Amino acid sequence: MNMLELSSLLNYDSIVIQCHDEPDADAFASGYAVYRWLADHGKQARFIYGGRSGSLKPNLQLMKDLLQIPVEYVTTLDVPALLIMTDCQYGERNAQRFAASEVCVIDHHQVRDHSALPTKQEVMENYGSCATVLYGMFCREGYDISKDTLLQTALYYGLYMDTSQFQELWHPADKDMWDALKPDEGILNVLKNTNIASSDLSAIGNAFSAHEIDPEHRFAVTEVKTRDRNILGIVSDTLLQVDAIDACVVYAQMGDIFRFSARSCTKEIRADELVQAIAEGIGSAGGHIRKAAGVIFADAVQQRYENAAFADVLKERLRQYF
Repeated sequence: MNMLELSSLLNYDSIVIQCHDEPDADAFASGYAVYRWLADHGKQARFIYGGRSGSLKPNLQLMKDLLQIPVEYVTTLDVPALLIMTDCQYGERNAQRFAASEVCVIDHHQVRDHSALPTKQEVMENYGSCATVLYGMFCREGYDISKDTLLQTALYYGLYMDTSQFQELWHPADKDMWDALKPDEGILNVLKNTNIASSDLSAIGNAFSAHEIDPEHRFAVTEVKTRDRNILGIVSDTLLQVDAIDACVVYAQMGDIFRFSARSCTKEIRADELVQAIAEGIGSAGGHIRKAAGVIFADAVQQRYENAAFADVLKERLRQYF
């Protein structure tokens, strides 16, 4: 596989970096990483995100301010020579489509159609964060970030949030970056303590109220109305502390995909096997014996199950697994 070299991006003069709409910490971290690398190599670039709303969750606003991330919310864009998509893919529905002379993709999400990827791309589908992808590219370039505390903090926090506070950390590349980075602990502690917005409290409470328990197999299922994948881990970890529950699956619809998180506390139920059984043929998943996660494509569910609700499909697959 050909690897994308960051140095190849220096051939362009008009460069825009774009992360997905309703950005999260990893989107900000990876976009900022590209911005800093270009700036250090004499290239000025804009860092943007689009979508229907430019509002940010409290932790993202703090991240932007404390780490001095020059990201802008835009609704229109002059055509750049190069548009670099970070933590997203061009043409996908979670990122507003802007015209560009050429497109580059740096991401870690599953690829729906490999033929749609541009020539300039680096997509590491099994990585826990896009920040990890950028860190690996920095290492190949010999780019030393050991004295750049703000950038290290951004990358660290991006990984922290995209792996449910390191609870879904399983790829060796993610672990290598986690070991190597030296973030600003003061800034990190502030960010870690703003991970739940007040608006998420109702969603978390409703998820607990709506949970269903299978008494025979001692597993629970519930939906969270959120677009923050971090909330799935929080709800999963709490459910597993209930005396009648040995395993649980928590899910949320986020645009045209369903994200889900699984937990287990018994040797009879492996979380990694459970998520693979759920995702087989309609998504992808992975993890550890006790903690795992996955993604389901809504159109794949519709193609296989016609008009069935995702909740019914999930419960049927759980019944088959047990």
